[in-house]
This record gives sequence, C-alpha cells and structure tokens, in this order.
Amino acid sequence: MSTALHQRIQQEIELIERFSGSYGRQFNELIGRMNQCPTALPDGQCLRMCIEAVNMVLSLQGHLAHVLDDLSRLSADSVN
Repeated sequence: MSTALHQRIQQEIELIERFSGSYGRQFNELIGRMNQCPTALPDGQCLRMCIEAVNMVLSLQGHLAHVLDDLSRLSADSVN
C-alpha cells in the first residue's frame, strides 16, 4: 500500500472517530433530556441533529467508498 493511500485511510479513520465521538456525546445529552421527560416530544434541535448526523454518515460512506476504490485499484494494479 502506498504511503499516500495509507495516510488517506488514516485520515478517514480519524474523521470517523471524531464524528462518532462528537455526535455520540450530543446524542447522549439529548437522550438524557428526553428520559427526564419521557412524554415530551423531540424538539427542533433534536430533529436538526438527527438530520445532520445522517448527512454526515452518508458523507463518510462516500469518502470510504472512494478510499476503498483506490485501494482495490492499487491491488489490481499490483497483480497485473
């Protein structure tokens, strides 16, 4: 594996770790608030954060797909 591809994969891993840590903490806070008042409906902040999180997951999957594509091409080139 090339150094550049290895670095790119490492960057994606770090991005996923930051994303999951940040949003995980925020969701834990929201869940705690919702657990304090189980009959309350989710507010706009909750909806916005859910939409942002789904958008970020889709973006990360796109990034990973590109990295995996590069990795598969590199593997195919090394076989040929």
